[in-house]
Amino acid sequence: MLHQYHKKKNLQKSELIRIIFINAAIFVALFIAVEIIFRSLLQSDLSFMKPFRHIDFYADYYSDDDYWKLQYIFEKAAPGHPDLLLGWVKPEVSLGTYDHAMAKHIGSKTPVLLYGDSFAHCVTSQLDCFNGILNNNQEFSRKYYLINYGIYGYGLDQIYLLFKQTVDKYREPIVIISLLDSDLDRSILTVRDGQKPYFVVSGEDLNLRGVPIDMDPKHYHSMHPPEILSYIGRSWKRVLIDKIVSNIWEESEITMKKKKLNKLILMKIYEELRARKIKYFFLVFEKPADIFQPPGWRVRFLLEFFNQNQIPYLLARDIILRHANNNAFGPDKYQYCEKNYHPNVLYNQLISDLILQRIKI
Repeated sequence: MLHQYHKKKNLQKSELIRIIFINAAIFVALFIAVEIIFRSLLQSDLSFMKPFRHIDFYADYYSDDDYWKLQYIFEKAAPGHPDLLLGWVKPEVSLGTYDHAMAKHIGSKTPVLLYGDSFAHCVTSQLDCFNGILNNNQEFSRKYYLINYGIYGYGLDQIYLLFKQTVDKYREPIVIISLLDSDLDRSILTVRDGQKPYFVVSGEDLNLRGVPIDMDPKHYHSMHPPEILSYIGRSWKRVLIDKIVSNIWEESEITMKKKKLNKLILMKIYEELRARKIKYFFLVFEKPADIFQPPGWRVRFLLEFFNQNQIPYLLARDIILRHANNNAFGPDKYQYCEKNYHPNVLYNQLISDLILQRIKI
């Protein structure tokens, strides 16, 4: 009797396991089927999928290659002037040689070379950008001529590479290495506006990777699709885990990776500048809204590096906050427009005044 009881109990247990296994298999099969359908619809042009095409649902703007791969899939946007080494350049900069179209106007003046991203290049007209403001300033233009090497979307790695390729084209220049604080994040990416070069850390040295650039964005993206196994699973992870962790744990593994990589890039730039014995300084931009908040880890990291190595620098937030306090202004007074966080004419003018003061020292 006892034997029959145990036999019946074992059969029930086996039946329960079988039912659980079948249900689990059905759930997995359904999940895969839904994932395949969702993925196909997401990458289609169907209008009802538009609410789901927010890239932030699936990838991190600051740290994930997949964010920029999805942007290409959703928007088909690619840089207009792809370059084998730098990823892309702007029309004023020649592919391969990196000669600047405005260099012919220097004459006998001292060239001032401004490197950076779109905050240096400006979204305003060029007359209202740093080159336009300063080259039309009588006090500045008597002795100096500013060449703007700011290129949209650049990370600190690309800024460094462009600086190396161009600085020796000019006789005794003054160099301004500008960067938006989030250019530190871009250094770890292998693709952004387009495929880009990137460095990997090897001991205390840097090895360049990702070159030569594939000059056909369509071919590059077909060979390097997003590495997202499940869009549904990734969206849950982004909403339920990543957002919470990023808010409470600033010293994450990815942040430490960014600090280590960018510290080496900054040191390379510093050593190149010192070796040439030329006048230079760094210029740190921030988005107008961020300036009115306590400095984040990126700004604190940069200031620590500059101060430890006695590197001259200018901090945009200092002059913006001083001006704002004197005029009871908020961040909107320094922003290009409501939907564009880039600097407006006022922001550019204040930084131009700061540049002029520093160059005169």
